[in-house]
Amino acid sequence: MERLRPRARASIGSSFRRQGGPAFERRPADPYNAPVVSALPQASSLAPGWLHAQGRRARLQQALGLSGLVGLGLFTVVHVAGMLPAAVAGADGFNTTLPWRRSVVVGVLTWMWLAVPLVVHVAAGTLLARRWRFSVGRWPTPGNWVLALRRVSAVVVGLFLVEHVWDVRVAPLWLGRTVDGAYMQRHLALTWTLDWYVLGVSATSFHLAAGAWTVLCRWGLLRSAWAQRWGAWAAAAAGLALAATGMAAAVGLHDARLVVP
Repeated sequence: MERLRPRARASIGSSFRRQGGPAFERRPADPYNAPVVSALPQASSLAPGWLHAQGRRARLQQALGLSGLVGLGLFTVVHVAGMLPAAVAGADGFNTTLPWRRSVVVGVLTWMWLAVPLVVHVAAGTLLARRWRFSVGRWPTPGNWVLALRRVSAVVVGLFLVEHVWDVRVAPLWLGRTVDGAYMQRHLALTWTLDWYVLGVSATSFHLAAGAWTVLCRWGLLRSAWAQRWGAWAAAAAGLALAATGMAAAVGLHDARLVVP
């Protein structure tokens, strides 16, 4: 394989050494081991290396991974799983989940589980993205495309999250309305609203699946090329299942016959 230029090799190597991983000497033969994700750990002494992060960038990546996978990731999975009744029975199914949705314990846990990790994730991701550049033109590997699309999907997820929180949390509280099955049906009655939800759910599912794969690789839990490849397939399957559930819930609550006030 073609060697990296000396200057580029030194730059990548020094970056990897600061994070506890070995330097790349060549472009790896396996596409999933390409010099992407600013330091996928190779099979060396990185067993729990993520626990001993050194350097500002490594600590930011650690915060990004923990807040995204342990915080926001688990919250998203639980939140979408709670929409399964709506996917099966529409508005009536959504109403069956209202008692536990309105409980004080769930409300407190939701904001703690969502707000704190979200602030950490956005802050760490923004600081890391300041020095990130698209490199798919130079290294058009699957891993690099995953990284690039993950950054793009982050913007879509951010916009979708702002709109979603405003429509189902802030606006009903401000206007004194109850968020039940009928409210969600009116909200999703317009076709463009449904399309926006489908796009937002798709971007969220992809961002979570790609982020989980990246974190597991970076933490050294997926070291070999075989493990990284099958980990990517498993993450893709989980992302598709998450997206399908969210889309089914949105479609189940969509009723074009309703007149939106």
